[in-house]
Amino acid sequence: MAPLRAAATAALLLILVLVSKCGTIDVEIIYGFLNQSISLPLSKPTDVSEIVFKLNNHKVFEWENEETKYFGSFLQKFNYTDESVLIQRLQKEDTGSYTVDFIFSNGTIRKDNFFLKVLEPLAIPEASCIRNDSVVTLMCGLNNEGADITVEWKYHDNPVTPSDDFVFTNENKSLTISSPHSFSGEYTCIAKQPKDSSQSAPLLLSKCLETEGNGRNHYNLILSVLSLVVIIVFLLTVQKCKSKTENQALHQEYNKVLQENRGESSAVTAPSKSNNESEERASGLQNNCEESSQGEPKNIDECAEKAVGS
Repeated sequence: MAPLRAAATAALLLILVLVSKCGTIDVEIIYGFLNQSISLPLSKPTDVSEIVFKLNNHKVFEWENEETKYFGSFLQKFNYTDESVLIQRLQKEDTGSYTVDFIFSNGTIRKDNFFLKVLEPLAIPEASCIRNDSVVTLMCGLNNEGADITVEWKYHDNPVTPSDDFVFTNENKSLTISSPHSFSGEYTCIAKQPKDSSQSAPLLLSKCLETEGNGRNHYNLILSVLSLVVIIVFLLTVQKCKSKTENQALHQEYNKVLQENRGESSAVTAPSKSNNESEERASGLQNNCEESSQGEPKNIDECAEKAVGS
């Protein structure tokens, strides 16, 4: 029984391996670019009576008896010849699994599969730098996004590899240089994706170091100007306060002198008023003395005595 069980187990394992291999299909990946056209090679075998071309299990066209029938909107994009399939003006929705069924005259079917991925052409990346204390970090700015994009750096046209002096972060988009003065030459950022690549303009690291120095000089200049402005404002404020105090003192002195002048003027004017009143009173008495109650003149001496007595 044991040998029989062992043979049965071995046979079962062999069947599983065969099924696994049959279920494994190698799918070719083809890359195309947005708004461009792509020609897919499609050689028609002999004794083929029918061809069915599909995208994500949707029929694109059928060929039979030397005639091609397109389905739906695929008529505007696809063009089949005996050797290739032309896809025009690629868009993101053209990405997917394509299947070609070759149906032979004897009824057998051969399936070919491939995967088309539509990518956006890479724009030119921009390399920049920022200094933090004694290290410099280079950054590769990308205008594209995608899992297929990779980033590389070159120093004097030589690939930069990770080391104590060069540390990569952010999927190689950032490169930190620990000894910038020892490696102050030209750096280039390179973006890559299948069938496409683009590189930045060379970045001279020494300019990053100069920029840092210029930045400090600008900072010191701005600080000096601000300090000068503060000093000028302070001096103007002090001068204004001093002028205001002097004006107040001068005004008080002026008021004091004015009051004194008014006092002297009052003292001079008062006697004059009294004299005028006495003169008016004496004149009135004199007039009374010159008149008689019965038309006769009065005694001048009596009038004088009355005037003095009054």
